[in-house]
Amino acid sequence: MLDLGRRLAGRVGNTDDFMVGGEEAAFDPAEPVLKGLASSVHYMGPAGSGVATKLCNNLVAAITIGAIPEAFALAGKFGLDYKKLFNVMNSSSAKCYCRAGQGTTEWP
Repeated sequence: MLDLGRRLAGRVGNTDDFMVGGEEAAFDPAEPVLKGLASSVHYMGPAGSGVATKLCNNLVAAITIGAIPEAFALAGKFGLDYKKLFNVMNSSSAKCYCRAGQGTTEWP
């Protein structure tokens, strides 16, 4: 038996990422099928490891998403132009896959 955590990337083609847990003997024959369904497949270890990996990944994503409005609130206190900040964030270390994945790569 295998457990599967997955990241959906807009559901276009095979752009999912699979994080798989379970016995390696069960994973090995399933790997070619999973690779046909996803852009990346990661064997993470024993049962529960795939879902645990997904949970850790989601934690980072949620914290990142939560930080975005806080950054804009702080920017407002400094009197920064939101659109300019948004553009800087899209081209610097604050560039965020989570935000880009939501279709927010352009200022509203």
